[in-house]
Amino acid sequence: SSDLTEYPERMKSEKFLVALDVAMRSRENAQKIFNGRLDRKMYKKRMEAYKTLHDSAMEVINDRLNGKTKSEGDPDLLDRMLSTIDEETTEKMDIELIRNHLIMFLLVGHDSTSSLLTSLIYVLTQHPEVEDRIREEIDTVIGDGVPNMENIKIKCPLCPECLQGPDD
Repeated sequence: SSDLTEYPERMKSEKFLVALDVAMRSRENAQKIFNGRLDRKMYKKRMEAYKTLHDSAMEVINDRLNGKTKSEGDPDLLDRMLSTIDEETTEKMDIELIRNHLIMFLLVGHDSTSSLLTSLIYVLTQHPEVEDRIREEIDTVIGDGVPNMENIKIKCPLCPECLQGPDD
């Protein structure tokens, strides 16, 4: 919801973010409110959200196909989906399937990231000594600066450890 995001104004103005939010919440809300069935207004809003997601994903795919965008360094997931040839059919993936996978990865990525952060925060509340060490490390390395991947991954060794499982 827009009150939970860092940039609430973007949630109101960027159609893709609004559509992502509607798509994720409409099914959940239907389960709670309508015993699994969507009312017409909610259904229409959900279908409009799906269309926006589909259109946005196709724009990303077409931009990549037309050379407007490219991955930096090694091929990214989209490059791989666009270029991989199925061994059985000897054909590339269907664009519609790529579009659906792209949307799925965004939805799943959002869910898994929020689950990870929720779990991390809960575990830290159970181990205040670790929370204190992390806070101290962040204050020492970053101070009043802006966190970035370099100072978190390289200069804050305890932070990446928190994101790894015991067997990693």
